[in-house]
Amino acid sequence: MSDRIEPALPPALWPRARQWKSRIAAMITLEGGNDSELGVPDLRVDGSNQRERDAVHYAAAIALLNDDLPDTDDRKITREWLSDLERAVSALGSFASADSDLDRVARLNELIARLEHQAAAIASLLPPDRDGDG
Repeated sequence: MSDRIEPALPPALWPRARQWKSRIAAMITLEGGNDSELGVPDLRVDGSNQRERDAVHYAAAIALLNDDLPDTDDRKITREWLSDLERAVSALGSFASADSDLDRVARLNELIARLEHQAAAIASLLPPDRDGDG
């Protein structure tokens, strides 16, 4: 795991990138099998025919498409998800600090590290918050 997960899109790019959302959604096609089989995603940026296999481009597309989901869609990644995960990490930290079983504390600390990494991954897919804090 890397120490830091960079945002899928830099905060300054979000306003302009939101204008691209519908174009990006229209450019994603599923190639391959029939309706019951998903093919390889083919992401074409700005209408080009060049396939972008770079994870940076995929992460940006995922972030934009997630942002475009209606707020009522339960699949939409939200700041509430991030807050829930951060609260769980904090609670686990409290349990770990109060526990005297060194093996259990070690396992809790490993879980905390994984959950913190997951929280960073979720945060990287969210647009900057209204206060501009990221």
